Amino acid sequence: MQTLSLSLPRERLSQYGVESLSIYELIALILRTGTPGRDAKALAEDVVAQLQSGCTSLNQLSAITGIGLSKAASLVAALALPEKIALQNPPSPNAASLAGLCGDLLHMPQEHVALFSLTVHGSIITRSLISLGTVSASLSHPREVFRPAIEAAASGVVLVHTHPSGSPLPSPADSQVTSRLAAAGSILGIPLLDHIICAKNGYYSFREQLPKLLFTQEVC
Repeated sequence: MQTLSLSLPRERLSQYGVESLSIYELIALILRTGTPGRDAKALAEDVVAQLQSGCTSLNQLSAITGIGLSKAASLVAALALPEKIALQNPPSPNAASLAGLCGDLLHMPQEHVALFSLTVHGSIITRSLISLGTVSASLSHPREVFRPAIEAAASGVVLVHTHPSGSPLPSPADSQVTSRLAAAGSILGIPLLDHIICAKNGYYSFREQLPKLLFTQEVC
């Protein structure tokens, strides 16, 4: 079996990062070895042509001359890995955009508490109005928060509440509720991805400012 010369791509990868490599060199690094009569360039060109035509299955890639089942399996694994990682780590919702979606609540004289139920990819399923009044008083039990998320089969939630005073800065009660709900979401398997306070003078994101509160395992 012919061994591909990968020292130059590996050296550039080490010194300059993945951006310095062409798609053909990246494919060659995955394949690692060539076959008799088929050099790295020929193998990589055939693989890229197949990928560009939408052929990404194990059977389709293994049918390329010189690829075979083992190399095709490596290619399929490399292609699937980013999506698998993304599914294990749902993307964080954008706090600014979610705060903007609650602009209709800012003119109310009472605090409003809402919940965004999200898919595994961070898309909004529903926005549910949870309660009126201060967070500490109205969210006496996590079931009031997570009931809409469970009904929507959500993969994550973002809690939003308004401060009619105009200041988005959290109170000690806001922080306590955030920690408590984060722990409850961890138990339920529906993580609290953020708690956002909206006010006329801006917003406050616990994920951006105090992320450790969202990952506690202690029920407060």
